[in-house]
Amino acid sequence: MLVGEVELFVAVMTLFRPKQDDPTSYLPYGVAVYSRYPLHTTLRQRVSDVYEACMMSGGFGSSMLSTLTAPLRTAGWRHLPDRLPGIDFSLSLLFDTLDVANIITLFTAALVECRLLLISSQLTVLAVVAESLRTILHPLKWPHVYLPVLPGKLLGYLQCPTPFIVGVQKDLLDAEVLSEVGHEVVCVDLDTGVV
Repeated sequence: MLVGEVELFVAVMTLFRPKQDDPTSYLPYGVAVYSRYPLHTTLRQRVSDVYEACMMSGGFGSSMLSTLTAPLRTAGWRHLPDRLPGIDFSLSLLFDTLDVANIITLFTAALVECRLLLISSQLTVLAVVAESLRTILHPLKWPHVYLPVLPGKLLGYLQCPTPFIVGVQKDLLDAEVLSEVGHEVVCVDLDTGVV
C-alpha cells in the first residue's frame, strides 16, 4: 500500500459481531496493523496481540477506530544498509511453491521488467511470494506497480501497460479476464507451480 511517498505493509483481521437489534445478523469489523517494513509474520502476530488486548479490556467499544494505549511486545531490528534486507518471513514458501527453474524464470522476468501476474487461492501465499520476489531482487528494487493482493473490483488494472507485480485470487479470474490481460503478461499459478 502506498500512502503519499511512504510504502506501508498491513495485516488485517476481519471479525464479525452480532447486530444489537438483530442477534441473528452479524456486522463485519476489522483490526489492522500498519508498518513501513515488510514484517509479515510480526504484523500477523501484532494483529493477534491487538485483538487479544482489546478483548481483555472489554472489546473495541462503539467507535469506528480504537487505539490501543498499552505497549505491545517489541521484537524488531534495524538492518544495516550494506547487508541483505531484514525480513521476518521465510523465503521457503517461494521455493515450496515453485521449482528452481520457474523461480529463475520469474526472477529473470522481474529483472527485464515484465508484467507479472501471481495467481493463488490463498491470500497469504500471494503476499509472501510477491514480497519474496522483491526480496531476492536485492540490491535492486522494484520501482513499478506492486500490488501483492489485487481486490476483485480492480481487475481492470491488469490491463495496465506498465510493468507490475500483481497477485490475484484464483477464484476471481476466468477465461475472459485472462484473455483480456494479453500474451505479454507472465502468469504464475502458485497453487500448481506453473509459469
